[in-house]
Amino acid sequence: NHSENTDFSYEVTRDKVVQGGGTVSVEKGERKTIIPSGSGNTAGRTAITVESGDGSKKSIYRER
Repeated sequence: NHSENTDFSYEVTRDKVVQGGGTVSVEKGERKTIIPSGSGNTAGRTAITVESGDGSKKSIYRER
């Protein structure tokens, strides 16, 4: 985390269907790895969207 925000929510979608999500706290300068349930099945387009406490969103995509 490189920002002052410490609270984040995330959502995992596969082929536009929500597979899961949650919330996590990450202190500034800390790195945290989250492995969502069902992450072994990666066929299709997978997106992970993270939203910070101030409402900014970032998404990453992977297609297999």
